[in-house]
Amino acid sequence: MIAKRRAQRGLPPPAPLAPSGAPAPKAKASQAELTIRRRKRMTNDLGAGGNNWSLPTEIESVCGPGARLVSQLPEPRVMRRDIEAVVDAIHEMMHVTVALLAESKASDPSTTRRLVADLTVRPRLPEITDEQIVSGSWVHALAAWVEPYSGDLAALLGRALPPGHDGLKGSPSASERLERALRRLDSAVLDLERHIPKVAARQALPSMESHNRQQRERADAARAERVLAKLGSPK
Repeated sequence: MIAKRRAQRGLPPPAPLAPSGAPAPKAKASQAELTIRRRKRMTNDLGAGGNNWSLPTEIESVCGPGARLVSQLPEPRVMRRDIEAVVDAIHEMMHVTVALLAESKASDPSTTRRLVADLTVRPRLPEITDEQIVSGSWVHALAAWVEPYSGDLAALLGRALPPGHDGLKGSPSASERLERALRRLDSAVLDLERHIPKVAARQALPSMESHNRQQRERADAARAERVLAKLGSPK
């Protein structure tokens, strides 16, 4: 209809809008989607599109389900060794995080070599108590431990070169280095979660003390029945 009116007025027909060739904006992936991609060995750019990737959030989401399952065991403290493996993986991840932050500081001319060396020291791990294992709150303690570094890390990821960028000259990107450490965390958490059903089944069995008590109760009942039988039998 518009083209017909333009023709009646002696105007040239409108030319179709030519494509600009600009790429379509990529949808912003949620942090949960990035975790799924990582576990599928897919490449992620954690700082793309202003993702504001959060290290405490990742620890809570990755470790939280296992911590809740452990806390539901009759005796959660037997899982300490598995939990310590998870803590060690987080400690290693913090080593990578601090190293990345130190390298970014090293590019500043005002940063001294001593300061860079101090920055690369891994922060001291918090002590995980039996009470935290029983309640499952050890995950919150670890998330709080990494919180002071999370803002600087998110900012670094936001300005870092993406994986495969020519400027990296074949070196791994900041996202790739961090995700290597995160995969070690994934592995430790998976081992913990795999062990929980076996531990639960073992703890569901009666203890030796309970077994011995049941045996004594059965023996006492049998003895009482024999006494009653004797008392009730004719002389």
